[in-house]
Amino acid sequence: CQGAVSAMAGRAIRGIAAELREDEGIVLLKHDEIGLEGPDPKRLADLLAKHMRQTVEYMGRKMLFEVAIEYGTRWHKFKHWRG
Repeated sequence: CQGAVSAMAGRAIRGIAAELREDEGIVLLKHDEIGLEGPDPKRLADLLAKHMRQTVEYMGRKMLFEVAIEYGTRWHKFKHWRG
């Protein structure tokens, strides 16, 4: 299971990196957490959701992996992303 999560995070990182602008960056990678930084936190939250929400097939069943995303300009004032 840990290997599957790692593979999903790896796919997400590659997709995110390909879409980052010059003034944006990946600042944190920890297990299944990704921290992004840039001038438009909402855009980065949308980008993160686009690449982290993945459907995986396992034993003939498809499962959607949801993600919890928080964004903002100050740690103590983060908002929950709702899509």
